[in-house]
Order: sequence, then C-alpha cells, then structure tokens
Amino acid sequence: MSRTLAELQKQFIRALHYEADGESCDISSHTIDAEQKVQIYRNNFILSLSDALSATYPIVLELVGEECFAQLARHHVLTVPLLHGDVNQYGAGFARSIKYFTSLVEEFPYLVEVAEFEWAIDLAEQRCVQNRQETHCRPLSDLAHLNPEQQARVQFELIPNITRFRSQYAVFSLRHGITTNDVSTLDLYQAQAGVIGCNNQGKPWSVALNSAAFELVHALACGHPLSELDSNLLGELQTLLAHELIAGFHL
Repeated sequence: MSRTLAELQKQFIRALHYEADGESCDISSHTIDAEQKVQIYRNNFILSLSDALSATYPIVLELVGEECFAQLARHHVLTVPLLHGDVNQYGAGFARSIKYFTSLVEEFPYLVEVAEFEWAIDLAEQRCVQNRQETHCRPLSDLAHLNPEQQARVQFELIPNITRFRSQYAVFSLRHGITTNDVSTLDLYQAQAGVIGCNNQGKPWSVALNSAAFELVHALACGHPLSELDSNLLGELQTLLAHELIAGFHL
C-alpha cells in the first residue's frame, strides 16, 4: 500500500537521524543506491544545522575548537529535532546537549553557562529584530523640574528588550576578552552578573554590573518607585545612567 506524503516526510526525517534507512524512504536513484543517497542528505542536514549552531555559539566554538564543536553540534542535531523551517530557534537547548559530554564538562566546567549566556544574547538579538519597542516615558532632563513629592514617585523605565543574566563564571569578561582578542587578565572563576541587549542597528551588547547595580536593574524592572528603593541601590543609579540603561521615567 502506498504511503501518504506526510508519512514519507516523517520517514525521511527519521532517516536523517539514522532511525531509518534509505530503502524505507522510497528513494530511487540510477547512479547510487538509496542508502548512499540518503547519507548525502544526512551530511548536508548535519552540516547546515552545525553551521547555524556555530553562528549562535562562537564563544563555545572558540573555547573547544572546531573538531570538538563539530561533535557537540552533531550530537545536538541528531538528538534535538528541527521543528520549524526557521533555524533561529534551533540553538535552544544546546547547553543541555553539552552536558551529555561529561568528560568535556569536567575539563571546561564553565562551558554550559557560557552556552546559556550565548543563547541569552541570541534571544536578545531576535527580540530586537522582531519587536522593536518604543518607550513612552518622560525624558530624564525633566527630573530637574520635579518637586520632592514628585521625585519620590518617580519610576525609572529601563531601555527596551534588555535581559538580566547571572553566572558563577566571568562570562561577560570572557565575551569582551574574545571580542578584543585580549584574555590575558581574565579570571573565569569569578561570578558575574549583568545585562544583555541590542543597539539600534540590531547588534547585541553585554554589560557586567556589580551586585548592587544588578539588584537595582531588577527593582526598576519590577516598577518600584524611588521611595521604595534601598539607599544602597540608589547609589548605583549613576552606574545605570552611565551605561545608558535608563530610557526615562514615569510618575
């Protein structure tokens, strides 16, 4: 009995993941047999998705090298199904795939969190492209015209589409060091926290913050007015302003 197109497609996907052979996919060829032909498809399938992963995880690639990364990518491709034609979301879960290689994680204990950091950067870039938000708040210059009662009610608004990220490793400094080709003073085994976002041109950026500044970002994201902020956090407002993380304010 002939199979439907949907059944053939499902079987072909299974073959790409080495869960079926070429003969079961009704593949015909006059020059090579069905299994050889499906192997060509497999190689191209794995290579194209591996290229997508290397574009999403350049720091992981830099840390482990091309040969090791190819093994990581191959494992991810063969165990994580491609559910959509758009490969932008395919990098999700790569950190979990890395955990499968226990000896590698023992050698590079920071590798999983580096992958999680890079995925957060990629998501920030996607949000910037897909959802360009505009702020509707008062400019910071208006603060000079507020009376004390109004100042207490000020709610600062963060710039759009920023993501908070915390790690037990110095992932922000690692990214900066690789970008500038200078990791001579890097100590990866220092915990770091900070924020991730994109500029107006869609280029991702990341900024490390001290613990108080990071807590302040969280408080502002929750909508707390100045009157509710701890005095230790208020001292970090200048830090956020210096990094241009505050878009304006509301009353």
